[in-house]
Amino acid sequence: MPKPLFVQRPSGLHVRFLVPVHAREVWGARVVMKSLGGRRGDAARLAAARLGYALSVFFDDLKLMGKALMSELLVKVQRDAQGRRIRRRITEHPGKFIHANYQVEERLDGSWVIIAEGPEDHENAMDMVRLLRSIPPDPAFVRTRLAPPPVTGPMLEQRVELFLEQFNQKQRAEANKLDTAFTMRLFVGIIGDKALAGVDAEDMDRWLDALAHWPPNATKREPYKDLSPREVVIVSKRKGETPISLRTREKHLDRLRVFFNWAMERRDVDRNPCASIHVMTREQEDTQSRRAFTPAELATIFNPALREVHCDTPARWWLPLLALYSGGRAQELAQLNTQDIEEVSGIWGFHIAARFPGQKLKNRQSRRFVPLHPVLLDAGLLTYRDDIVGTLGEGPLFPGLGAKPGDVVGDWFNRTYLRNQCHIPGQVYHCFRHSFITAADRAGIPEARIARITGHGQGGSVLRGHYIDVPTLAERAAALSAVKFPLPAIENYQAGRFSYFLNKATRVKRRREAIQARALRNG
Repeated sequence: MPKPLFVQRPSGLHVRFLVPVHAREVWGARVVMKSLGGRRGDAARLAAARLGYALSVFFDDLKLMGKALMSELLVKVQRDAQGRRIRRRITEHPGKFIHANYQVEERLDGSWVIIAEGPEDHENAMDMVRLLRSIPPDPAFVRTRLAPPPVTGPMLEQRVELFLEQFNQKQRAEANKLDTAFTMRLFVGIIGDKALAGVDAEDMDRWLDALAHWPPNATKREPYKDLSPREVVIVSKRKGETPISLRTREKHLDRLRVFFNWAMERRDVDRNPCASIHVMTREQEDTQSRRAFTPAELATIFNPALREVHCDTPARWWLPLLALYSGGRAQELAQLNTQDIEEVSGIWGFHIAARFPGQKLKNRQSRRFVPLHPVLLDAGLLTYRDDIVGTLGEGPLFPGLGAKPGDVVGDWFNRTYLRNQCHIPGQVYHCFRHSFITAADRAGIPEARIARITGHGQGGSVLRGHYIDVPTLAERAAALSAVKFPLPAIENYQAGRFSYFLNKATRVKRRREAIQARALRNG
């Protein structure tokens, strides 16, 4: 059996085998070089051993049977190796095959796709294509296919950029704009640029396959962040990565449907290729809907010992409490300004509104004034607000969260605190909102009053289909006081609790102000 020699290349680990003397003329090279597809250690050695055994069988058969059965034997090597194919190209020399690092895959329509790993391999693949085009088809082996009519019209990538430009001009949440741009550019990266009217069912098959293997946060983590969308899918399949959830895939499809509906209105296409494509049934969506936290889960989340160790910043300490006792969304609460906390008619509360730079609202119904629950007042939220103003001045109530504060808090709570520390699977930060609404409903608070507190629309499918007089502020404060949860005792905030964090934020603020002042002087 040929002995493997492992070779480290920029593209990864490869294995090289020496071709026996009797096979070199036919093979066209002295060695066989094969990528191990990202495998390392024992996995690489096992793959090399399988390939070596397959090559040994091939070369032995070739010695016995000659050149006539070489093509058939190569197919056998491909199957026995149980890995990526031994790829080859035909040269102008009859009977010779030269190994090259490219892959040939047959698509559903009978066409072929060639995937090359570098400029040299790309040229090898193109040599094969040019030669195959010069060979007359053999009726005994080639299926007769009618050439499809050429598709004309605007290109997909061109229309995607125009769609995103117009989409960004609308009054949409910044997160919605970013998510839509990501979906559209991911779609172009997966199926490639082509005539928009030529996007067909096969392209949607490729899109669904990509979503079914797309790893979470691929653009932010190794080994995916520097790869193209197609390469991400290939590596994810090879590693057996857990893909994004069905709900996330459905959201990608929703955004794509919006794009094609827009294209239909422009008469760029006559149908929406993903109009009827779903990865979740209505029953699955209902089953996977988030539920309220149970009393036991809330007791774990607000366990004083866990909070003391892991809720080590102002945002981590306060935002779970704020969400539970107000029903606010993560972004709404994380973007609060110190000036949003205000006393109105003798009632302390906070404004959820786009009053300061960087603040966004989900919709018009989201704008509201929410009274502070007595638990929050007793826990010292006003003392904390005074701490922030005294140290940093008026500004973000929870500094240091960046441009998308809701995402920062949600990611920490969902992936770090809830999963790793509280060991509560399947739930997320948004479940605080469900918990508040459930508790308010059980306390007998009317739907319209709950809607006014949580920022839901007071009609349509969310609440009753007719308008009811908007509750007064005093009624909302009384309604909030009726919402209770069986939590452990909440430690009162003491001034200076987060002095280390606030001092660090002060230094960051001063550096930022110095940079801005220097830029103004130099400008």
